[in-house]
Amino acid sequence: GWSRMVTETLQKGTILHGKYCIQEVAANGGSSVVYRAKNFKTRVILKECFVPQWMTRQGDGEIVPLPGQEAQAQAVWDRFAEEAQYLAALRDIPDVEKILEQFSENGTQYLVLEEQEGITLRQYCATHSPRPEQMIQMMLPLIDILSEVHRRGILHLDMNPDNFLVERDGTLHLLDFGNA
Repeated sequence: GWSRMVTETLQKGTILHGKYCIQEVAANGGSSVVYRAKNFKTRVILKECFVPQWMTRQGDGEIVPLPGQEAQAQAVWDRFAEEAQYLAALRDIPDVEKILEQFSENGTQYLVLEEQEGITLRQYCATHSPRPEQMIQMMLPLIDILSEVHRRGILHLDMNPDNFLVERDGTLHLLDFGNA
């Protein structure tokens, strides 16, 4: 699988696309590294396409396929581009993560996403121990969201507690369409 953690991350202070300054790694694994970054004074999420089983980061930050892994790396880059298209198509649906921009740099692709304040549903359950009735009330709005996503022909194939963000008011946001 793609579950191996990426140890070759970009350094704090790295500037991408001439305007995004890396602040820290927010999440890591799967088919990407997710960074918190700043665009001048606005905080954003930068998602970098990088799979260590098939790619490596050179000393200058350039990402290249490992020898013999070119086809697998290209397939991952193609899926990452599809994720950007899905997010753009879903931009008008409330509580679905919002894409701001997509660009290529360092031999790979990046998605710039709106940063939402909150914690993952997994973290929320671990720290708040919600009752089943509370969880049902929190999840009900997602039924409408997922219905609209599905109506548009997109299936989110990675529904797990790490792909929902819980805001302070209990609102859930659907994240990570990388496996759609």
